[in-house]
Amino acid sequence: MRSKRILAPINLAKPAEDDIRYALHIARAFRADLHLLYVGHSSSPGLTQGWPVDALRYGETEVEVHCAVRTGPVAFTIARHAEELDADLVFLRSRRYGSWKRFFRSSVTDELMGLSRRPVGVAPAISITDLPIPGDRLVCLVGLDGKEAMLVRYATDLAIARGAELVLTHIVPESSEALLFHAADGGLRPLSKERAGKQLLNLTRGLPVPVKMSLWVGDVAAGVRRTVREHSADLVLAARSHSGVTAVYGNDLDWLAGTVGCPLVTVPVDNHLGAPLMDGIHRRVHAPDHQMDEVAVGA
Repeated sequence: MRSKRILAPINLAKPAEDDIRYALHIARAFRADLHLLYVGHSSSPGLTQGWPVDALRYGETEVEVHCAVRTGPVAFTIARHAEELDADLVFLRSRRYGSWKRFFRSSVTDELMGLSRRPVGVAPAISITDLPIPGDRLVCLVGLDGKEAMLVRYATDLAIARGAELVLTHIVPESSEALLFHAADGGLRPLSKERAGKQLLNLTRGLPVPVKMSLWVGDVAAGVRRTVREHSADLVLAARSHSGVTAVYGNDLDWLAGTVGCPLVTVPVDNHLGAPLMDGIHRRVHAPDHQMDEVAVGA
């Protein structure tokens, strides 16, 4: 059986010690080998700079570390490298921008989650020292939209591997918002707390790990934050669609990762995990020239 592999895109054009140290923490928590990747233009300064030696020594006794440099469109290059590695998880830190700057600048995180067939983890853009290290309690944000089986299976396998407790949570939207999404998705998601509770309870039955339920009504991000605080959780799992980077009731996953205060792992649910990138995806990826010298983390 091969070792688990985590791919962590790193920005070498800026001080990278903290990002590398946190990537080492993540790899140790998941008992995985760490593959660090810098993506840039051939003229990018990071290509002539070395990897921070002090940061790499930080975890060398516990984590096997590999370093690679690639050039090309950032998100596509990361997704392709993840396929070449057969990575179990792609993990990066998000960078938040104001609404106007975000309007004019595409998010590498968003693009990567639309391209990759791998689970993608995002750490919020807060101080490294404030970021929790995944431990013994996972929150699984369940949409109850008919696509939750793969997400719950992934969350269960991860909980078993780490000896963790699993918290299944669902947020029922308030009535005005609920009616909009009820019409948009054909009415698959429950619009009452009672119905959602019954469906959530059915999901917990027979799971081979300690599991709890958490059910809220209202805003998704607020509900997830409350669940994380109430259960002292340090990792959130959410489903993502390959046709659209959305979580429960249309919430943007990159935005959600920045609001919950702990790392968020997004799991593709409408394709097989780890399936190769299709030729059609290769053909439709076009990165503007101004993005060619951007780096994966911080873009």
